[in-house]
Amino acid sequence: MSDSAASPSLALSLLSLCELFSEMEPASLGELASEVEVARLAGGETLMRAGDRSDCMYTVVYGRLHVFFRREDGVDRFAGEIGPGETIGEAGILDSAPRMATVRATRDCELIRISRTGFEKLVQENPAIMSKIARALARRLRSTGEAPPPKLRTIAVIAAGGSGSVSGFTAGLCKALGAFGPALHLSSSRFDQMFGRGAGFDPDGAVVNWLGELERAHRFVIWETDDGLSPWTALGLRLADRVIAVGPAGASPELNIVERAVLEGPKNQGAGTMELVLLHDQAQRVLAGTAKWLQPRNPLRHHHVRTAIPGDMGRLARILSGRAIGLTLGGGGARGFAHIGAIRAIEEAGIPIDMIGGVSMGAIMAGQYAMGCDWRTMIRINETGLVRGGLNTDLTLPLVSITSGRKLRRALRKFFEEAAVEDLWLNYFCVSCNLTTSELIVHRSGLLWECVNASNALPGILPPVLRDGHVLVDGGILNNQPGDILKDLCGGPVIVCNVSPRTELNVDASFAEMPSPWRVLWSQVNPFGSRIRVPSIPVTLMRTLLVASERKSREVERAADYYLRPPLDQYRLDDWPKIEEIVEVGYQYTKREIQAWQAAGGLHDGTELGLPPERRDACSGL
Repeated sequence: MSDSAASPSLALSLLSLCELFSEMEPASLGELASEVEVARLAGGETLMRAGDRSDCMYTVVYGRLHVFFRREDGVDRFAGEIGPGETIGEAGILDSAPRMATVRATRDCELIRISRTGFEKLVQENPAIMSKIARALARRLRSTGEAPPPKLRTIAVIAAGGSGSVSGFTAGLCKALGAFGPALHLSSSRFDQMFGRGAGFDPDGAVVNWLGELERAHRFVIWETDDGLSPWTALGLRLADRVIAVGPAGASPELNIVERAVLEGPKNQGAGTMELVLLHDQAQRVLAGTAKWLQPRNPLRHHHVRTAIPGDMGRLARILSGRAIGLTLGGGGARGFAHIGAIRAIEEAGIPIDMIGGVSMGAIMAGQYAMGCDWRTMIRINETGLVRGGLNTDLTLPLVSITSGRKLRRALRKFFEEAAVEDLWLNYFCVSCNLTTSELIVHRSGLLWECVNASNALPGILPPVLRDGHVLVDGGILNNQPGDILKDLCGGPVIVCNVSPRTELNVDASFAEMPSPWRVLWSQVNPFGSRIRVPSIPVTLMRTLLVASERKSREVERAADYYLRPPLDQYRLDDWPKIEEIVEVGYQYTKREIQAWQAAGGLHDGTELGLPPERRDACSGL
């Protein structure tokens, strides 16, 4: 951090921009001239560390700070952010205790440093300030345990791969983000019009202070960079909360000079983390090759935007603004067909699905939807691949598993072909359990059919998947409702769909002990007697293995923003032929639940979702 030689009068004028001091008389502020100074941080620099002496406080003029608390395991946990007009460090002055948190700049910042003596003068002469400080500290304390995601305000858009103009994309993104608040499209030519040609881009001068005023007046400032590493581009990268690199999916994925400047700079300097957007002219077909773009960039996230589908830009805007809606689909064998009905009801209600993930059967359904399949297509391909595919007849010598898994693998390869997880239109994940390390694996890259196969490899029923010497099996063993995982990725509300009933494996109460296998077999082949329903080996194994994750499922249920549990108790895990009936149950149930959400004013209305006006009526009150 560097202290500026700026005059005390400048420091005091900047201090008056802070909400805490905005109502103070100029004379009272003037008495602090010897106790305030301007301080500047570059992106990535640390302002204070936990345990440091509390000898001053700061107010942010422009820029953004992130606050971290050290967990018991020694890992820093993000606890909040401090933006323009806010203060940091006053708590330590109040109780004379060491700093409680570590605070870092995520981009270039200008701050006003107020000494302990200056703060004590303020409090003595302006007691009303204490109530403002108390309210600010109370808000910060309430949000500390929630780990809220950082808010993006200034977003720099650069070209990815071959150099080119990003003007059209930036204009479209600005329009989509405008659904969530005032958004300013700022380019070098627009700057010349608004501020005056020839002003230059000196970050220590009036330009940056003016840009700070623009940020305070807008929810988003979308910074269109030049083609090349110009002074305008360099300044935008330093002041941005996030950099969005945009390139045509079919172009060369080689890094350009601007991308190299972002990636080779100091950690977290200026741009913080990068996101990648790949533009597609074709609307229907999943295009391979995303991995070649990801490898040299290692972005925080990547997004596929089809230029012919307006909703794709809206999805990107919801993700960037923290308003994305996620859907997770749990495991449950044939009951997982109810997910198709749930998806149909959600779509008909006008609720967008921006991210999707699943486990076991839910991983298959989520993968199909992420590829672009509608609910009718999902029914058709599952009737062919899973129902008529003869999964119940895929028996083998039971040394490793009851079934060979060949028919399931054949169906998955037919569903997904050679598509990779990173090639899907929607952000997608599925989970498996690593028996070698006893860890939950979150699959976000690699061949989709292989990842889904691992997520479905229920021990004893399907053979495990071997990868790099590790043994992967069905992720439902550890987490059959991965809504918590999607919540961390999404940032917005998450809908959890659970297709496993709370009770299962009921038998006739008249039986004091399990009937003999021969008696069960005779009841099944005798056309004149009643059939004895007892759990089969596969059903018993599946239910036994899922018991371990039931506690986790209930934790996810309590924490879910919106929870679905269709009434599927009458259906067995292997009731594959009843696909259309199960889909209809999921559809009707979800329709009723959405109506209840509407009545309670839940979810968001169409404007907050960033939907076009013609779709807002469909989701009014959600």
